[in-house]
Amino acid sequence: MSVASMVRDEIERADTGTWFVVRDVVDQIGSRRAVELALTKAAREGRLVSVRRGLYWKGARTRFGTTRPDTLDAALAVARVNDFQTGVGPTGWSASHTLGLSTQIPAMTHVAVPGRPPAPPAGVQFHSRSPRGRLGLGVLDVALLEVLSQFPDQIEASWDELVAKVQALIADGQIDIAKVKAAALKQHSVATRATAERLVTDLARPDRIRTRAFV
Repeated sequence: MSVASMVRDEIERADTGTWFVVRDVVDQIGSRRAVELALTKAAREGRLVSVRRGLYWKGARTRFGTTRPDTLDAALAVARVNDFQTGVGPTGWSASHTLGLSTQIPAMTHVAVPGRPPAPPAGVQFHSRSPRGRLGLGVLDVALLEVLSQFPDQIEASWDELVAKVQALIADGQIDIAKVKAAALKQHSVATRATAERLVTDLARPDRIRTRAFV
């Protein structure tokens, strides 16, 4: 079977939402040039979406064309391809929106990476951060760390709403508050450290009135 046929079969078997990284496909099938040509052809035919050089996504095919990935998902995929496995997440209004603390949808998706930013996909702007304390953080952990570093700016929710939302995310297992606190305490910003301490203190107070999270 030719490389083109093997790549085509892989695409057909894959679920919608699957990412295809050239180097990974080459590891499975071999012949980088043939793999690149096959994936490029698939994108040209609408079976894949080219997100960036060497990175493709299988969207749903509709009568209007192939759907594109969410810009945050695309940013995370590009970061992973560039060996940022953890410590990557939204920043600015993108962080607040991701956590459900703002209805603002920025024109560009802003994403923090722990190191030198890679070339971004369309609709994404990467922001460099020191890896200090960030390695091992999940996407929502990073989003919370960024919100704490910018609070009260670039957020529509009140402090009580922020606390309530974080409490709910912790209960759902989506945020590791111990990791976020540890990362915050390693940041150079005194304000970030103080805001993180305040959050952890308020989360532990049984007498605090929990308000409904910002929607």
